[in-house]
Amino acid sequence: MPILTLQILLPKERRSVQPLHLPLSYRKPSLFCLFAFCLLSLSPLASAQTLQSFSVNPTSVVGGASATGKVILTKKAPVGGWVVSISSDKGFATVPATITVPAGKLTTSFKVTTTPVPSDDVATITASDSSTSKTSPLTVQRAVLSSIELSLTTVSGGTNIAGTVRLTGKVAGASAIVTLSSNSIHAQVPTSLVITQGNSSRSFTVKTKTVLHTEIATLTGQSSGITKSVAMAVVPVGVPSWTRFRGNNQGTGLGGGSGAVGTLKWQYASGDVIVSSPVIGADGTVYIGSYDGILYALNPNGTVKWGFQTSGAIYSTPAIAPDG
Repeated sequence: MPILTLQILLPKERRSVQPLHLPLSYRKPSLFCLFAFCLLSLSPLASAQTLQSFSVNPTSVVGGASATGKVILTKKAPVGGWVVSISSDKGFATVPATITVPAGKLTTSFKVTTTPVPSDDVATITASDSSTSKTSPLTVQRAVLSSIELSLTTVSGGTNIAGTVRLTGKVAGASAIVTLSSNSIHAQVPTSLVITQGNSSRSFTVKTKTVLHTEIATLTGQSSGITKSVAMAVVPVGVPSWTRFRGNNQGTGLGGGSGAVGTLKWQYASGDVIVSSPVIGADGTVYIGSYDGILYALNPNGTVKWGFQTSGAIYSTPAIAPDG
């Protein structure tokens, strides 16, 4: 009977397989093919070494901040490492010309450095090796208004304090203009501030007037459609806060100043009966407990600042520590 000889070559470490001799009259080709396929599948073709993925994080930064680029290979870098070329299409985002994935490693990272920009813009960062190229966008934002800060948030009337307007980064190009306002005549601020190129903040002075009772002022800054605010309390000179039951250690129940004028300023309804007496912080915050088990902190305008849920009804009066 004629004999068909089939020899399958495997890698050196697997070349113990001997030639396969099959009779030509073998009538189950499907089983033979399956057997040959299994042998061949023991030695798949090696995949090419190349760049698998590339990313930049975060994908958006304020000019002057940095981001991190990361490359990942399809398999571990060979001896000597794997060189990847890096480029940026915009001058405000700079990257190293090349990076090297160390031998035996799959990934490595690098720094993307940015500079301030006059308007939001997008840079395309590209990573490439001999066979593959990957890109990742990076949005670089202009500096905008970030916050308004005060050296003190509670001040005796007639005292001046320092304030600072801060941006998210340094100004590039034309100066940034921030308009300021106050909702109270007892705390006055300049109408506008100019933050020049290369700077990220500007100081100003808040001038206060004497008051007979605590006044809450809200200072507001606006620039390029962004608004930020900060609140401050202007308190009477020499008048202590109402920090405990009946006001003081002597329990006199008397406050300083000219007293109330007898009209309702605001009211707040808790979830149950209130028998606790209120106390008042230096910033005008009112603290009071309720049968609903919540210790309330109310803003000077009567809105809730925060509430703390206890395990039962609150009967007694809160007390404010010396540090507030």
